[in-house]
Amino acid sequence: MRLLSILIITIIILFVSFNVFILAVYYTGFEPTIITTGSMRPTLPVGTICFVDKSYLYEDLVVNDIISYEVPGQKVIHRIVETRKNGYKTKGDANEKMDTALITEDMYYGKVAFYLPYLGYLAMTFQSTLGRIVLVSILALLVIVNFILNKKIKF
Repeated sequence: MRLLSILIITIIILFVSFNVFILAVYYTGFEPTIITTGSMRPTLPVGTICFVDKSYLYEDLVVNDIISYEVPGQKVIHRIVETRKNGYKTKGDANEKMDTALITEDMYYGKVAFYLPYLGYLAMTFQSTLGRIVLVSILALLVIVNFILNKKIKF
């Protein structure tokens, strides 16, 4: 019983710690973005959380930097493969051809500072209303089970 109680508390602490970490990183100027396509495999597999440094200067970018930029209707995370006079050419690691767009400063969003592979699946699950309900239910159940296990019931 004691081992189960320790396991439950550990799960709760890990979950809370992960969320505190994500919030802390977000409030220090990094924006978490989840990779939803395979264009950056194997470096950034689907489900990776990338933390984009929005304060990184466009002028300081170099070839091989992984950046986030916006094209009409979507945000893209790809690698810089070429520097041109008027901007940067990018390409997904898994793609054969360079992207058609020339990335200019007005399209640039930020540079990927670091990433956590596969943890985005967890985040995506809990972004839906059903996912949040399930999450709160699981955490509440774990707290109740832990309370019952540690409570000495006298009849």
